[in-house]
Amino acid sequence: MGVLNYTTEKINELLDKIDKAPEKIENGKTPVFVTGTTTTLDPGLSATAEVVQDGVDDNGNPKYKINLGVPKGLDGASGGGGGTADSVQWSNILNKPSWVNSASKPTYTASEVGALPADTTIPSKTSQLTNDSNFLTSGDFKTINGQSIVGSGNISLSGTGGIAEAPKDGETYGRNNGAWVKTSQMEEAPTDDKAYARKNKGWITVIESTEKALLNNYIKADLYTDIEPTDSINSAIAKLEAGLSNMPSSQDDYYLPSALFNLSNTATSEEIITALGGEDKKAELYSAISNGKHIYINKSTYHGVTPVFSFNIANLTAYISFIKVANSMYNVEFVYLTIGAAKSSIKIKRINGYFLDKRVTNLTSESTSDEISYIFGSSLSKLQEFEKYVEDVNLFFTKLYADNVEFPSYFPLSICVSKDESSHTIGISGLPGKSFASFFALGHLIVNYDVVSNTYSCIRTDSPTPSE
Repeated sequence: MGVLNYTTEKINELLDKIDKAPEKIENGKTPVFVTGTTTTLDPGLSATAEVVQDGVDDNGNPKYKINLGVPKGLDGASGGGGGTADSVQWSNILNKPSWVNSASKPTYTASEVGALPADTTIPSKTSQLTNDSNFLTSGDFKTINGQSIVGSGNISLSGTGGIAEAPKDGETYGRNNGAWVKTSQMEEAPTDDKAYARKNKGWITVIESTEKALLNNYIKADLYTDIEPTDSINSAIAKLEAGLSNMPSSQDDYYLPSALFNLSNTATSEEIITALGGEDKKAELYSAISNGKHIYINKSTYHGVTPVFSFNIANLTAYISFIKVANSMYNVEFVYLTIGAAKSSIKIKRINGYFLDKRVTNLTSESTSDEISYIFGSSLSKLQEFEKYVEDVNLFFTKLYADNVEFPSYFPLSICVSKDESSHTIGISGLPGKSFASFFALGHLIVNYDVVSNTYSCIRTDSPTPSE
């Protein structure tokens, strides 16, 4: 706390307050002085202090609070936006420099404060500057016709640079050794619809094109013979044409699109016509069959050019069939297509029969939907393809590999199908047992497919073996 200056009046006031303190203090009790409140007073007021009794502490000692009033300093703000000159109250400033109260003030040189000397000249024109970057001046520019290119006005150029014009006498001239000399003027080629080229300073006729030259000298050969390196182009073409002339005519052939190979057995009438090439192709097909043409299907992935068996009824319905390899030589199919005026259909029969996966013999009433779908298809469309093979009267088999038997045993199956909008049912008879010992325990399997849930279930029953 700084030094507090009290007036006599304040000291007397403080003594009055002390006088009011208890006259008697019990033995063993020591007064305790604690900090009271400190109040900020307005500038210019005198500081205040008072001692106020404040009860006793926990030990019974009397307590006294000391309250102080401290005036704040003068407000440094000024309403004039900068104050009044020489209005600083230097008498209230501590540690001020000695020259403040001196009549003579210190001075500083230009170098001490970093200023330019008083005699410094500031350039007012470029001639007063040093050309240390080699800027061009008017004396550095060349002249044209004695006139400088610097400044305003027009510079006029005339003449031919010292080269005189060639004579204007209808002759052709060229420059030689700095002078004009006559040249031999080239005559135009004749205008007789022939092609000409320059040779020995004159014009000669040339062949206009290789194709025309061949045609003018071409003689067709009667028979094809081997083409020799010494043959001319004419001779080689003549031999090739003779060979082509002796080939069978292709005018009696009619080709169908290879898209027919990609039709599934569940293809709709619209899909069949699209694969054929559209409605217009039906009339072409009817006409080709009626005219006895050889009908083929263009090449595809597994086929070359495939012949088609066909016949036509009154140009209203065409029946065509062909053989295709579905995915291997062990899965060959005979495709029957009916191309009708109003509706078309397809039937596919597997020549070697349709083989159900051997895991069908392991199906039981406890088999899961996934186990069953592996055999008949994981979607309704796949199931419908299988059902169509049944409807198209295919032969069905399954295989069984018995223990220690190298080759499988083939079992013919009897399959029937019934279906409605909500479910499909497949009945299979003739399933062998699960091992070689139970071959004769032929089983029956009823498979149900629920359309809404897309799930399978089945019921399996087995006939007793002969020993039973």
